Amino acid sequence: MINEAILEIISKDFVYSVAGDCNGCQLCEYLAVDNFARIRGGTGFDVVKQPVTWEEKEQCQEAMERCPLHGIVRTEAPIPQCESR
Repeated sequence: MINEAILEIISKDFVYSVAGDCNGCQLCEYLAVDNFARIRGGTGFDVVKQPVTWEEKEQCQEAMERCPLHGIVRTEAPIPQCESR
């Protein structure tokens, strides 16, 4: 049986970002290598690609949950609005 929390994560679109609290521990990059990378010339990390596949979504969620400084935040992606004519 699929865990309800995992089902919610992979069925919705979320936008991940790194807040100012990043000590450069590299855990996010280790857990979600395609989505996080070191900031050029800096010591912290940032999201370089939003997750698309269910595997990437799960990896980004784990990175957020395991971040020692709770520096990764997740917000629900806005629903695109249709233009009126």
